[in-house]
Amino acid sequence: MVFENVKPVGYHAWIDPTHVAMFILGSGQGQPATLQIGDTKTGTAEIAATGIGRSVLARPGAGTVSYITTGANRMVREYDPGKKESRDLFPPLEGSQDAAWGVKGGALWMANGAQISAHIDGPALDPRWQPLFNLTVPSADPSAPKIAGITRMSISPNGRWMAFVAEPVAK
Repeated sequence: MVFENVKPVGYHAWIDPTHVAMFILGSGQGQPATLQIGDTKTGTAEIAATGIGRSVLARPGAGTVSYITTGANRMVREYDPGKKESRDLFPPLEGSQDAAWGVKGGALWMANGAQISAHIDGPALDPRWQPLFNLTVPSADPSAPKIAGITRMSISPNGRWMAFVAEPVAK
């Protein structure tokens, strides 16, 4: 156990070899989930944000962690552990709560149903979500798997592979 007094940890992402970002579940009694940053050298963790969703991601090449706020004004935010401050990035994809950063942290991928879209960072680029591909595959084979909704996602560091968890289409 890395942090004996920090629980219940739902998800985590290593920021660097000694710092980890953790999604800490709320108590279920009106207490919202929190983002906590743990330091393995001291064995302590600090609350960095309150009212977050489960998608806590280390942003490749940035030394920061992203998370999505919950509530009426959802926002993808980025926390800088060195400065101990967060900033708004952009609204998340409607109908989605899970995300994955692409290569070098320049694009955030999210899915709504079986449609995967990306929000690409940069001042000259279109700030809206851009559809990448749809994993709803029509098939003449009735036994072929059908995807209803993609949840957790991960992209390999070299950008060649993507893994995801999906809900099947109800039969």
